[in-house]
Amino acid sequence: MFYAGDVVALNGGSFIARKDVPGPCPGPGWQLIASQGRRGAAGEKRARPSRLEGRCGSERRDHPRLEDRSRALRRGAYHD
Repeated sequence: MFYAGDVVALNGGSFIARKDVPGPCPGPGWQLIASQGRRGAAGEKRARPSRLEGRCGSERRDHPRLEDRSRALRRGAYHD
């Protein structure tokens, strides 16, 4: 049982009930609020980097660690 304001997803679309006990969806008791769009054009193909490229988060030194920022904020010494 659906009531006014209830939202359902059906066949790639979303519908909202216009009234209590709106009947079968889709139908006059339902309002379409979003529908599935067309498939977009294929994106550019690029080579994936290997897992060995780049550095792990623990090895990054360009930003202070969260704990260091928190400690500095408590002292009032950290400014971005």
